[in-house]
Amino acid sequence: MSGNRTYPSLPSLYANDRAPPLNPDPSFPSAKPTWSSFTRPVATSFLLHSGLAVGTHALAAVTTSYRLDSKDIIWPGGMLLDAWYQSVGYPVIWDGRNLGEVVEGFSWREKLILSGITTHSLRLMYHLWKRAYKRGYDDPRYAKDKTSKPNFYFRSLFTDFLPEALFQTLICIPFTAPFRIAPSPSHAAPWTWTDSLAVFLWSTGFAMETLADYQLTKAQKSGRTRNQLMEEGVWSIVRHPNYLSNILAHTAYPLLLLSTPLAHPAFVLGPLANYLFLRFVGGDRMTEKYQEERYEEVADYTKLEDLREYKKTRNAVWPGLDAVKQGWTYVVLGLGAAGVLLESSVRNWSAPRVL
Repeated sequence: MSGNRTYPSLPSLYANDRAPPLNPDPSFPSAKPTWSSFTRPVATSFLLHSGLAVGTHALAAVTTSYRLDSKDIIWPGGMLLDAWYQSVGYPVIWDGRNLGEVVEGFSWREKLILSGITTHSLRLMYHLWKRAYKRGYDDPRYAKDKTSKPNFYFRSLFTDFLPEALFQTLICIPFTAPFRIAPSPSHAAPWTWTDSLAVFLWSTGFAMETLADYQLTKAQKSGRTRNQLMEEGVWSIVRHPNYLSNILAHTAYPLLLLSTPLAHPAFVLGPLANYLFLRFVGGDRMTEKYQEERYEEVADYTKLEDLREYKKTRNAVWPGLDAVKQGWTYVVLGLGAAGVLLESSVRNWSAPRVL
């Protein structure tokens, strides 16, 4: 009798006896990623960004009389390429997966991350390209270095292009590594207030950056900036609203991962590297140093005095208490809140598989 006894088969861990790579069974706790989990995505990012840096450096010398502003255009362009290669290109090219299967397997948070970096990068890349094309010559901030420093062409590869590639590698961690690390972020996790905060920060940053570029371009066309600094619109909140907006947008990506099994300190490296670069390497300090030198050189003492007064009354990046008095502060915050409502409506309407 005992020899003929049958036992029920063990239940499958996954529906249809198949485990989609991006949908682990929610009844089993996911293992947390370790520092070594980031080795491959970070190495991939560095190879991509350093390759773009070397290629752009060589191409700029051949086709544009070596315009250094070419590296500014590949700043958002490289991040866009990196995000799409590691999220979609890698599984399709190297794992042989179907494009539709890969995209369909993305969780809602993954879609938000990829959509966010795509929208942000495309807008910024187009704006920088359009500005450089209309100007017709190199960014004045770089022109002085090209004439005053010996062997600048060769040295700039190691002092400008490749160091920026390293910063880009770190900045990209929050929107590249989540697509390469196992377990996938498709493991069940409820939507929390940190996710809504991430959407708010990204929406606020994107709105502020778009308004800052639009308002400055409009003022330049009308001639209002010919004899005075731009201190209207979102420029009344801080001296560099475009840098503040960029910082806010990049802070949103690791926040979207905070309530998931993928949460890891490594994701903080992205917004941290972005902040350090914008504040201490190629951001507001570099811009204002050039402005002061330029105004003194051409004897534009009106703008020089305006800049010094502007620095006394407005913070460079972080809004001060005076920002409460600025109407544009509430416009930007309102647009951020509208982004949260829009995301919530789309998420509830489509009822996606939430991370």
